[in-house]
Amino acid sequence: MSRLFLDNDAIHKLSIVYLLDEAIETLAGNEAETFVLSTFKFRWKKKSKALPADVLVLVTALLSRSKELTATPKPELLEQMANVDGIDEGEAILFALAADDDLALVTTGDKRSIRALAQTAECAGLVAALAGRVVILEQVLLRLIEAKGFPFVHDRVLRCQDLSDTALRSAFGSREQATEQGVVDALNYYIEDLRKVAGSLLAP
Repeated sequence: MSRLFLDNDAIHKLSIVYLLDEAIETLAGNEAETFVLSTFKFRWKKKSKALPADVLVLVTALLSRSKELTATPKPELLEQMANVDGIDEGEAILFALAADDDLALVTTGDKRSIRALAQTAECAGLVAALAGRVVILEQVLLRLIEAKGFPFVHDRVLRCQDLSDTALRSAFGSREQATEQGVVDALNYYIEDLRKVAGSLLAP
């Protein structure tokens, strides 16, 4: 059984565009175990007051069926990232636990941490262990377009009133006028731009 590790940022961004459940299904299937950081419920509580009720329902449902990442990462893996600018504690835990679990797929909205991991020589072992098992938001959206069709994804994103994420705004900023080709091109631009740095880290 596969295991999907979701970082806090990915959960937030996928939920506000009403694609959280579909993303999990598309990435790992209905039978996959879903894991979140133990910090998520506290951060979410702070953000929840400003979010629509139907978004809160999505995340509450996720929390009820997911598991917290409570395992202790190997110290030597955390040490590789200890002094790396751009990798916060939560991302370090995700990367370390996933590197030690061949069945884990990491979905993150934090491209800065991926760049930092890929560009740090001391993390070469982690990068090799995680090769092909890191998925960013833009890749999730492309997979959803392929699986569900552009009209479905477009309609969900249009329900979001605040496209503050740079890539989401670039791809869907024209709102109703956004075209499938334009959205796909924009998402691919961000993926390939990161892949130049991240190389084998990103999933195909």
